[in-house]
Amino acid sequence: MKTKSSPFRGISHKRLLFIVLFLETVAIAIAILRPNDAFHHFEEGGSITILSCLQILAVAVLAGMIFRLEKRSLDSKLRKNAGFWLIVGIGAFLLALDDALSLHEQLDVWLHGVLNIEETMVTDLADDIIVGIYLILALIYVASQWKTLQIFRSSFNYFKIGFVLGGLMVVLDILSNNFLFVSMVTDDPNLMGKMISWLGIVEETAKIAAEGFFLAGVYQCWRIVKADSKQPLTVNSTTRA
Repeated sequence: MKTKSSPFRGISHKRLLFIVLFLETVAIAIAILRPNDAFHHFEEGGSITILSCLQILAVAVLAGMIFRLEKRSLDSKLRKNAGFWLIVGIGAFLLALDDALSLHEQLDVWLHGVLNIEETMVTDLADDIIVGIYLILALIYVASQWKTLQIFRSSFNYFKIGFVLGGLMVVLDILSNNFLFVSMVTDDPNLMGKMISWLGIVEETAKIAAEGFFLAGVYQCWRIVKADSKQPLTVNSTTRA
């Protein structure tokens, strides 16, 4: 008598990415096509911010699930990664909190109010630079864990695209913060206002897309851990006499 187990058959990471990108596209298209108040949906606290928070929270939840699986795993390679995913989960949760409450934006208030630093278009960029620092710290941490993360190689392309889009988001965030850069292109106040608004929309779109790729990448990592762990989600058994 022989028992054979089939591999985990949940939704594929490619299909998840397609679904996520499709829903993101629909949400962004609806926001843009809304008459009169399209830009409002891309501002802090708008509907796109809500979508962003939900995606980051999904990453946090998946990272927490990976952490729990790896802590209980009998595979030493998986157990070595447990701490990494705990930090990813906590970091994603804090990013979602930051996004929801606009915490890093309060840096402007702290610089100009508490430290009494003169407000200029350059100092206004401080909160945007903080986001770039988040991204750099994430890359440094991933690089420090590079050897133990090799079991997740099939997800690397998603993370590469996510980081590229994240970098684009930071650049666009800086460009759309105030008139410092757009004034180098035109002197027309109305045109500068429109440029800043549209740069902000593209920036939010890049952020949402980056989160979609990160979500698909973390989901693939979860599938890998699930398949390699001793506790598969789905086991189909066939018995042969």
